[in-house]
Amino acid sequence: MDLAKLMGQGGGGSAELWSASATIEQGALVISPLDKEVYRRVAATGISSTDPADDLTNYVAASYARTTSLPIGYTLPQIYADNVRGVTRTAQTNIAQGARTQALSVTGRGQLLHVGAWRSANSGETAGLRTEIWVDGRKLVEWESTAAGAHYVTALGASTKVGDDVIAAPAAPVVFRRSLVIWITPTYRAWTGSAEYVGYSLRTEA
Repeated sequence: MDLAKLMGQGGGGSAELWSASATIEQGALVISPLDKEVYRRVAATGISSTDPADDLTNYVAASYARTTSLPIGYTLPQIYADNVRGVTRTAQTNIAQGARTQALSVTGRGQLLHVGAWRSANSGETAGLRTEIWVDGRKLVEWESTAAGAHYVTALGASTKVGDDVIAAPAAPVVFRRSLVIWITPTYRAWTGSAEYVGYSLRTEA
C-alpha cells in the first residue's frame, strides 16, 4: 500500500474514522472502528450501516491484504503421526463422527500460514474430515477431505512428502485482524484424540 496516499498525499485523500451516519464518497479512505485498519470505498457515494471491516460489497482493504475466500486443499499418505514437520499440534479429545468441533480459536491480530490435520485409518479404510477456516467472523473455506489409510490433510499452505516425513510449509499469509477460528467435523469415522491432531502455523502481531 502507498503510505503517501494513506497520509493524504498524492491525491489519495486522508482517512477519517468511519461512521454509519456519514456519507462516504466513492474512492474515499476510512478507518474502521472495529479493527483500526484503512478501507477504500469502491461502491457509489453513499451511506452503509456495516463497518468496512465486515463490508465486502462497498469496501476493499487498503492497509492490508484481506482474504475473502480460499481454495480447497489436498491429502498425502502418511503412516507416521510424529513425522509431520513444521506445525504446532492442537490437543484434542475424542470427537464423534459428524460432531462439529472447534479445534483452534485465536483472538487478536496475526497471520495464518498453514492448516492441516493427521487422520488415522487402517489400510483400505476411509477417513474424512470437514475443515472450516473462519477469519474475522467470515468463513473462508469449508472443505471435506477423504482418503483411505492414514494421511495428512493440507487445508492451507503446502505439504511435501520426503521419505517417511511430511514437510508442512506456509502459504501466502491469511491476515486476521480480530479473530481466527478453525472448526473440524470428522466424517466416515470418529476422531481419536490420543492420536489425531490439527496442525497449524501462525504469527501473532501486537
